[in-house]
Amino acid sequence: MPKLLTEASVNRNAIQSGRFPPLDFLVVSCWMGLVVICLSIPTSPFFAFSVYGGALLVIQHLYLVVFKGGADEHRLQVALGIPIFLLLSAFVHRWVAVLTPSTYDAWLLRWDFGVAATVRAWSSAISWRAYSLSWCYEGLPAVFLLVLVFTRGISFRRLVVSSALAGLLAVPCYLLFPAVGPVHIGDLHSPRNCMPSLHLTWALLLWVNSNGWIRLAALAFALIIALATLTTGEHYTLDLLITFPFTLGVMVLAERVADRMER
Repeated sequence: MPKLLTEASVNRNAIQSGRFPPLDFLVVSCWMGLVVICLSIPTSPFFAFSVYGGALLVIQHLYLVVFKGGADEHRLQVALGIPIFLLLSAFVHRWVAVLTPSTYDAWLLRWDFGVAATVRAWSSAISWRAYSLSWCYEGLPAVFLLVLVFTRGISFRRLVVSSALAGLLAVPCYLLFPAVGPVHIGDLHSPRNCMPSLHLTWALLLWVNSNGWIRLAALAFALIIALATLTTGEHYTLDLLITFPFTLGVMVLAERVADRMER
């Protein structure tokens, strides 16, 4: 009996080792390195949420793939890829700001008709309201990763692919229509990331790529993000309107890419 138990333990360890190859250990080690950096060096809440939220996918991978023998959907790579994507985006935004010294903020502010300023005044009238919406705005990466935990198969791939494509396709838009947002007018170093709003784009992608009660929760979160983009002073009303056709185009392109990956 002890011999059989020993053999069973060896076989189980072999299966788990096969499902958790050295590359996965490397990915997890790099992710843990980012966690240490966030704990040691002050970073933006948005980036910190993207790193800490990765623990959800790491734990899920250990449970489903290593211990339950499920299929590997590259969740570890996504947990590491999201913060790295944000780091690269910060670098790209810096160069976009250099290449676009003038912005369209004056024009956007005129066509906003005071809507963004009214919403911002409404939120700032009560401190907890402004505080809550601000943290919802910053906490988008954590909510994104939480939705990924409940997403499987083609929906998982479509959500990941569409979110990455949105980040890439937004860069030419920022070069063509640079704007910094109402609270950053006059700041030459602020990112030109107004049109379209990637916050709202990613929130909408969460909604269309989820199912069941998660989809209803994602819709509610998308509405909160739409409100938060105005209350934080990061966007104009026109930015949000432009976001909808932009998101639709990203969805169509991402569906073709994800279907090709599926085949």
